[in-house]
Amino acid sequence: MQGDIKINGIGDLNLMGIYQLMSSKDNFHHLSGGLGVKIPLGKFDEKGASGVNPSFQLGTGSWDYQAALNYKFQKNKVAVLVNTDYTIKTENKKNYRFGNQWNYAATGFYQVAGNEKSIFSVKTGVQGEVYAQNKQFDEALPNTAGSALYGKLGFEASYKKLSLGSEIMLPMYTHLAGGDIEAKSRFSIFLNIGI
Repeated sequence: MQGDIKINGIGDLNLMGIYQLMSSKDNFHHLSGGLGVKIPLGKFDEKGASGVNPSFQLGTGSWDYQAALNYKFQKNKVAVLVNTDYTIKTENKKNYRFGNQWNYAATGFYQVAGNEKSIFSVKTGVQGEVYAQNKQFDEALPNTAGSALYGKLGFEASYKKLSLGSEIMLPMYTHLAGGDIEAKSRFSIFLNIGI
């Protein structure tokens, strides 16, 4: 058991570009894709990598690459968003490589109120994560692969190019690190600015 662990500082930096691949003539269907890179700014602690949860630290110490695909259907006050992304993780200077990661989500939105400039919506859905095994010196490490599935509820409010929202995620299924890690609920607040 690792006990109470506290970390603070700057984490890794993620940059991603998203491009609209398709939009239907009736404007109900949208498909976009993106590519991204994670720049290792956060500190990787080799001692922390040998504990129960090697991912619980500021950074991986590696350059990682991501591909994403997003589909959106919207008609009147209802929208459905389906997202998936895959991250290819590389080996860091300490010969440690975190396992590649696949994320997926399906979220339904309902517009409670709105006009041309502002919208308030509630949302619900599911989100999953799948982790491959971590490796050190090219050897697979036991109890590092796993998966989790969450149910989520939240809201989003937007005004022109600004959007603010919040979300709570509750675990429906978890098998992380060979069952050694128990997933808890997550709460997030976000602010997006359109460019």
